[in-house]
Amino acid sequence: MGLTAFTNEIKPAAYTASLVKDVLPDAVTVIGGVHVTALPIQTLEEFSSFDVAVIGEGNRLSRSCARRSAG
Repeated sequence: MGLTAFTNEIKPAAYTASLVKDVLPDAVTVIGGVHVTALPIQTLEEFSSFDVAVIGEGNRLSRSCARRSAG
């Protein structure tokens, strides 16, 4: 599941990711956006509900992941 967040939205995004993990424990949560681009390591260390951080433009990565998971 992918989320994007500005700095003022990072805590609600982490909360949303944790809700997803509660319902779907095997879900992979991806965070992108301005906040994680500026502070990628800090973000992943502070918010354990995020599994992957995407730095910069994530559009191409999203399409590539979708293609791979579709087979």
